Amino acid sequence: MYHFISFFTSSKACSILLAIFLAFSPIQKGKDPLNPQEIERVQDAQQVDMRTKVFLRIAERRLNVILGIAPITATQDNNKKDKKKNKEKKENKDPEQEESNDYGPEPTGTTAQLLDNYTRVMTELLDKLDDAYENQKNSPIFESAVKKLLDKGQEQIKLLEKISSKVSSDDEERALGKAVETIQTAITGARGFKSESK
Repeated sequence: MYHFISFFTSSKACSILLAIFLAFSPIQKGKDPLNPQEIERVQDAQQVDMRTKVFLRIAERRLNVILGIAPITATQDNNKKDKKKNKEKKENKDPEQEESNDYGPEPTGTTAQLLDNYTRVMTELLDKLDDAYENQKNSPIFESAVKKLLDKGQEQIKLLEKISSKVSSDDEERALGKAVETIQTAITGARGFKSESK
């Protein structure tokens, strides 16, 4: 079922357990965790590496809300992009494909709902990578997507560790457990892919 996920786990048994866990876990159904601007960002990002970057940003927004981390404003993001463009011009490289910074209003909900939405977003990302794996696994674009997942995934593990100190109910603990298991599986897989592709 999950070619990419099964590749990304250390054993077939682990892959099967994760697939069952994701298929039968009681994540809130019916409500789309993405707002219209986030959906638009996903649709605009056609290449797997850019789509991975967008999904990771969308997922991280949920964690930031739980932790009370202020969102990056368009001005702050544009300043970073301007500095990056100036550096790239000096190095005679083409700037990275432009993307909109408009991800819409900050996500809302309880800690458990935001963690469930985080897990849904990351599961959707793994599905997209799974779809791309067979045809693009040897391409530089797929390798770039895996690198983005590994880098951001490790940052998100640290955010989830901070959230663990705020957990105060069984629902929150369950949602946190699913979120941590999902990102750990992704990171393990990204490391496995990188070591095998060397």
